[in-house]
Amino acid sequence: MIPPLVHFFWIWRPIKSLKKAAYFSFCALFLADPSFSNAAESKKTIPSSVRWKTSPVAANVLINDRHVQVGKINSAQVDVTLEDFGDPESLGYLRDRPRSALVVSIFIESDVEKGTIPEVQEGHLSREVCARLKKIAPDKSLVVEEEMRRQFASKREGDAIGIDLGLSTVERAAFPVDRLIFAILRRGRASDDEYLAALNSAIVAVIKDARQARMATLVMPVIGYKWTDKLAPSFDEIFEPFFSALEESGASVKVYFSLYGKWPTHVIENAVSALNRALVGEQPNARRPQRRDVAPRSFNKNP
Repeated sequence: MIPPLVHFFWIWRPIKSLKKAAYFSFCALFLADPSFSNAAESKKTIPSSVRWKTSPVAANVLINDRHVQVGKINSAQVDVTLEDFGDPESLGYLRDRPRSALVVSIFIESDVEKGTIPEVQEGHLSREVCARLKKIAPDKSLVVEEEMRRQFASKREGDAIGIDLGLSTVERAAFPVDRLIFAILRRGRASDDEYLAALNSAIVAVIKDARQARMATLVMPVIGYKWTDKLAPSFDEIFEPFFSALEESGASVKVYFSLYGKWPTHVIENAVSALNRALVGEQPNARRPQRRDVAPRSFNKNP
């Protein structure tokens, strides 16, 4: 008769071997199958066609309707608008939207002496927005100017400055924006790659600011573009970084990509073509410098 202890050992040994085999098989499956990897890594294996559920924009439809739905990029809903912020009726689609932010570009000179604070230069976009705010809420306009001066000393090109407006109900009805986000760009350029790197960094900083401030809506004009300036960045060099940054952020936000309504028709058509290329990942030989390539430039008085 076999002792009970020996009998148990004879039974347990093959079971133990099977457990080891199952364990090692699972480890091999884990390493081989990307579906078991973490979320950040598995995200990289999913093509944009799956994460981006967008439709191409027709230029004639946008010109007629002034507002077209594009679709989703990850968790972000994207629309395209055609408008002039100097028009009191512009941004009307924000009146029923919670927590809305509007992006505005400001400019500095590229040849600023190190350790000094450069003079801020307004572009057409910022002049229209600030003039409209000043007319509706002059006291809030002064607050924005003071806050800009306070924050600007520690900023550089490629950064963003976000300022809550705190408008009253009546003021917000006329200018339905809760936060202005200033993207800091440069007028002059030491080199194209350095300029584009700063532009890309500013785009990322804008989206980051909107997300940290818990904005539910973001209005994004074509910052840095001037159709009469041949040295200005192209539409492709603005659109592709924006949608890539929006995708990478994972932000759950409603985005209105705003095109300027007073551009000539052929410029609007070019903008729409570039927008469609960016939405499907087709870039015509566009250079994409890394966002971190821009050399740090501090504007503190005491470097």
